Amino acid sequence: MFFTATLSLIYKLWQRLEQPSGIELEDKAELRLLFREGENDPERVSHVNIWRWFWLRNIFVGINKETGEKREQVISNLFVVFDKPMKIGSLTLSSPDFDLPRHEVKEFRERFAVIAFHGVPHPGILEMIIR
Repeated sequence: MFFTATLSLIYKLWQRLEQPSGIELEDKAELRLLFREGENDPERVSHVNIWRWFWLRNIFVGINKETGEKREQVISNLFVVFDKPMKIGSLTLSSPDFDLPRHEVKEFRERFAVIAFHGVPHPGILEMIIR
């Protein structure tokens, strides 16, 4: 159910934010997020050409039938909507504070980007830079 809602959000963003013709495209966008210890959502530290961003965390719980042991799997998604349309360039993720969890850029268009993470980043700064 939650996965369906996530896909619906992506589709609605895509529908509304298609690039109009004749608009000048931006060369740069940046977003820096601070992750703190615990279950809190990240805090925006700085941004350039970012209109909105959303951090969604999906937690999948499985139970071993034989032992009753619970196992949680976390998939985190970062949705970024640009203030002004972007030239499609290089989207890089980095952190001066921690090794990034396994991640994949699921979609990168003139108006938005969607990035999926296996797990949750450790405490520290996550940087997204587009050039």
